[in-house]
Amino acid sequence: MKITDNIKLLSNLHGVSGCEQTVADEVKKIFSQYCDECSIDAMGNVIGIKKSKNPHGKVMIEAHMDEVGLIITDIDEKGFLHFSAIGGIDARIMLAQEVIVHGKSRLTGIIGAKPPHILSAEERKKTVPKDKLYIDTGFSADEIKKLVKVGDTATMKNKTLFMLDGMISTKAQDDRTSVSAIMDVLHQLKDVELPFDLYAVAAVQEEVGLRGAGCAAYSINPDFAIAIDVCHGTSPDAKDNTFSTGGGAVISKGPNIHPVLVEAVINVMKIKGIDYSIDIDGGDTGTDAAAIQIANRGVPTVLFSLPLKYMHTPIETVSEKDVQSTANAIAEFLKSVKRVGDVICY
Repeated sequence: MKITDNIKLLSNLHGVSGCEQTVADEVKKIFSQYCDECSIDAMGNVIGIKKSKNPHGKVMIEAHMDEVGLIITDIDEKGFLHFSAIGGIDARIMLAQEVIVHGKSRLTGIIGAKPPHILSAEERKKTVPKDKLYIDTGFSADEIKKLVKVGDTATMKNKTLFMLDGMISTKAQDDRTSVSAIMDVLHQLKDVELPFDLYAVAAVQEEVGLRGAGCAAYSINPDFAIAIDVCHGTSPDAKDNTFSTGGGAVISKGPNIHPVLVEAVINVMKIKGIDYSIDIDGGDTGTDAAAIQIANRGVPTVLFSLPLKYMHTPIETVSEKDVQSTANAIAEFLKSVKRVGDVICY
């Protein structure tokens, strides 16, 4: 399948942090097409292994597969569902959204609030706080309590749009589009004999604390790792510390990133003519790269990022070019590695 097909497939799945089982099952099916072994660990991470005939080390490529969403906290006497956020969701984008409530069956709902006509003048000046929002499914309290319970989750209803100039808009591209990039890397390496075992990881619970990646890295204990996540794409109201969509891969530099390894990756991109930009992260990158780096005895790590507009909304938007450039860069770099130790020695 093409990258765009996998983006559409994965983004249409539903799996907030801690409830990624449906996504994991689909990812495992696709990883298994390219890997000699594939399993789901105790945390819920999908781990595929492409084995070498003569391995001299282990390399891990990783992206997370969870998404931000909602968890039901109360069902009131009118049947309205009250909720809390799982991960970082801005209350400003929630009002009037369609959602899927994951109870005994999937239910469509809408997020409602008091209409502006009956708000006070002071209330109209402010964003509606999350505790004043609720999900309306249309059911009465008695009916909805047969189908939904406190602790069930809800996700944004999705619509994938293929826009002009290769732009793609859909939910959960943070970070399932990066998982799609890993799938393309595996496809490119399908018939390539590597001098190391390659571990492909789709991790859980990044949005609530980088949990899955840390566990996977500790278990695998790779010689080095490549993480893929998203960074902020440039838009009219977001220009500082952002990157233009369509500009190619973005690779980080900073203390979270192994300096020798990142230069080796950049050198390959220069040789292969792959467009890229540099993102300077002065501390923790805020991605799974941070958890991977300090796993076990420490893992030399690099981070690729996809410029993403409208992060943590149902209309997250990326450029197909950037996703393909990232996949190409990683595949070409891994093909260039003759000996693992050569790219991580100071």
